[in-house]
Amino acid sequence: MGIDDIIIDKEKCVRDGRCAAICPSIFHVSSESGGYPVVLDSEKEMCMGCGQCVAICPAGAITNGNITLDTCPAIEPDLTINEKQMIQFLRSRRSVRVYKRKAVEPAVIEKLIRIAQYAPSAGNGQEVEWTVFNGRARLDNFVNAAMGWLKKEIQENPTGEIGSYAAHHAILKDWETRKLDGLLWGAPALLIASSDQDSCEAMVNITLALSYLDLAAPALGLGTCWTGTFNEAMGHNPLKAEIGLPPNHTHHYAMILGYPRYPFLRLPPRKPPVIHWQAK
Repeated sequence: MGIDDIIIDKEKCVRDGRCAAICPSIFHVSSESGGYPVVLDSEKEMCMGCGQCVAICPAGAITNGNITLDTCPAIEPDLTINEKQMIQFLRSRRSVRVYKRKAVEPAVIEKLIRIAQYAPSAGNGQEVEWTVFNGRARLDNFVNAAMGWLKKEIQENPTGEIGSYAAHHAILKDWETRKLDGLLWGAPALLIASSDQDSCEAMVNITLALSYLDLAAPALGLGTCWTGTFNEAMGHNPLKAEIGLPPNHTHHYAMILGYPRYPFLRLPPRKPPVIHWQAK
């Protein structure tokens, strides 16, 4: 990625070597430099612009291109969650499939996406983009198209991966007999994260961004659900064309978003993890 310039304020620098410890490819400390970090011009192109150097310096002595102290707010210890809070926060995450008939404000969706931009990305590329549909009219059209694809797929290939899956039959039956939307679940908003399909890290970057958004949503009073079957339908025309992702982009999962109709009150268990400890 590279940066325009890395500035080290020697009047502030306490020469503790932290910047060189976390980024030895960029920062060099030696007796010749008097213990001050030195950045070689030939190595600036290796910088990913992650901001680690600015974030770790206790003296605020480093500016990395447009990453300055002004753009890096200090961590507030009072906001750090403890272990018990962390466990409840993660365990209380639920897939929401029953929503209020209430639109999600565009500003709230944008706030969530801005939070998701802090998800890790390969090489700090930050290449994930978002396609947002906010309103039931377009989503109803998507559901109709996806159900049509599902019915056709089951009829033409009943023993295939789609046709042999009992859940797909149940979704289609519920739709045909009582118009129950088992794809987007009546949610008011649909978000699709996408990235350059030629990137070997696209799927990982997309999944991490969606996960950040997924976990952040409840703090804004919202619920989410990863839409597996709708995601399968998205790969087929005409739905793919109608959704209109950016050119040369791939997606992984679509995510629905809305205000939950009912709160969850308990923390269901999960199967114990399978751990393969290796000998030392």
